[in-house]
Amino acid sequence: MQHKNMKHCIKISGNMYFDHHALIIAIIFMITIVVISDIDGQIKSKQSDGNTVEYYNTRGKKKIENNSQQKDILNNPYDSLIVTIANKENIDPHLIRCIIKIESNFNKDAVSVAGAMGLMQLMQDIVQAYNVDDPFNPEQNIKAGVKHFKSLLALLNNDIVLALAAYHAGIGRVKKNMTVPNISSTIEYVNAVMKLYKPQKNNNYTKKIEKLYLQMLPDGTINITTIK
Repeated sequence: MQHKNMKHCIKISGNMYFDHHALIIAIIFMITIVVISDIDGQIKSKQSDGNTVEYYNTRGKKKIENNSQQKDILNNPYDSLIVTIANKENIDPHLIRCIIKIESNFNKDAVSVAGAMGLMQLMQDIVQAYNVDDPFNPEQNIKAGVKHFKSLLALLNNDIVLALAAYHAGIGRVKKNMTVPNISSTIEYVNAVMKLYKPQKNNNYTKKIEKLYLQMLPDGTINITTIK
């Protein structure tokens, strides 16, 4: 075991032998690293010469990036509107901030290739459904976007992740299987919003769940693979 400056480190070598007491100490030390990583960083590992595996806790960088992003989101020019409208609809204002950040980066004049408009990137059918006169008007746009998102939450058992997927891909694709659909752009969108909204969580909605196969090798080894 080894402690390095600026990071916590433990090395396990292929030719090392532990007595019971040393093994218990090693396990306790590794658990301590995991606890520290939840607060201050992330556990990583690397293999070096001599079959040595090094586990270490990286610190600080991710937290600084997240803090900077959160500060940018809070300093947006439409925050008073977002808070007022979201609170009226009983939706967390910070969630709406994060949606707008990913949808338009707070550009009220944004238009997507698909024709989505304004801060919350409203499609034409949503504009009509919520009687929006001017989708580029920040107040009208946020009101319609928040109401639409609230309706999706109601249809999806208040599941924020599914509501985000439906906001991006449409309610039909999500409600069919009650899961994030296997559409790469939708998965990336959900990941992006959730990483802003809940940066402390490991938000990763996988693009594809592959089937696993068990293979029994001649020597009795069980091999787990994604190839049949």
